Amino acid sequence: MHTQSYQKMSFYDRTKVFYIFGYFFLLFGCWSFNFFDFLSSDQLLVIQYVYLFWGFHRWSKNPYSLLVKPNLFYFKLIVVGIVLSMIPAYLYHNQSILISITAYRAQYLWFSLPVLLRIAPTEEEIINACLLNLFAMWTAYFCKLFFPNLIAVPENVWTSPRKNFFDVGYVPGATMAIFVMYYYYYKFKDDTNYVNIFYFALAFIFLLAMSNRSNLFAAVITITVSSIIVKSQNKSRIVAIVLLGFLVSFFAMDSYWSSLFAETGEQLNDDDYNRIKAFNYYLHEGSRNLLTVILGNGFLSSRASSIMEDLMALGIYNSDMGFIGFWNQFGIIPVIVFILLPLFAIKNKTIPLYVKMIGAHILLSSYSIGYYGSPGHAMIFILFYYLFVRFR
Repeated sequence: MHTQSYQKMSFYDRTKVFYIFGYFFLLFGCWSFNFFDFLSSDQLLVIQYVYLFWGFHRWSKNPYSLLVKPNLFYFKLIVVGIVLSMIPAYLYHNQSILISITAYRAQYLWFSLPVLLRIAPTEEEIINACLLNLFAMWTAYFCKLFFPNLIAVPENVWTSPRKNFFDVGYVPGATMAIFVMYYYYYKFKDDTNYVNIFYFALAFIFLLAMSNRSNLFAAVITITVSSIIVKSQNKSRIVAIVLLGFLVSFFAMDSYWSSLFAETGEQLNDDDYNRIKAFNYYLHEGSRNLLTVILGNGFLSSRASSIMEDLMALGIYNSDMGFIGFWNQFGIIPVIVFILLPLFAIKNKTIPLYVKMIGAHILLSSYSIGYYGSPGHAMIFILFYYLFVRFR
């Protein structure tokens, strides 16, 4: 169904907003609140699958469904790549197909995409669910600062707010803030009202609070470049607002930014830094034959191999290497999709600016963040894929 006809026929459905928000609630483990601490990771995973199945059934007769073959092409390539990686896991790491089927259990959450396509939420419904998620993450953040007893992580993990207001620990789903940030940047491109600016600032400040350099640097680069090259009747005002915001954040938090840049410089010059060790391993030793280069090594279970445990003991994690780490596990086929889709979005004239910016953000930060391996990060790419489908 063509996007324009879909938009004319569709209407705002609050139940879709709360369904998507409910999925975020499950996917991000209640943002570390201890209400669901009694559930094991496998039990929570089962609940997530039940929730997806219920949504797929709930909207089974949706007349606006986007679940059609053309929209599943790239999804099928991702799934094929993941499934084929079971072959080298069997041939070179003695991991039986049966063990792989169980070890890959979190990867099956990629089927969130067909569920989204069937539900077919509008742009407004997606953004409102992401807004609710942002509010929930801010709540979790302040609880970590002032009420750590509400969080299902030992209190000594978190930095005292008197010592450092930032970097109090990761809030699950934190990167989801980019959807709100880029959407409201896109909105105030044409309408610089206070609501749009407030939500943009709320999302950007949350990224600051998380102190994740990969996301922050990608956001600053993407917003700066967009402000310069994108045509708009309010371009001078946008440039002024963005420039003022950056200047205030840089000067008001000079020590904060200085520490981020200093830490980055120190780590890049340290041969013992985890990501440097991981880069050298995955690039030179991780794939030792043509088949593992093409199909990856698979997601290896500790029951079949000690490789993952040995690498973790050395401080080497595939999740630290973005594209490279995912390629080492699942091969070149899904990685090609993860690179091409953002590029297609950026080049496509029918794709809204904020979706292009999300695609650029994914590419810029994927040297160290894998928006594919873990369910929480994969949701970033799944939502981007869905928006790409809606607007292309």
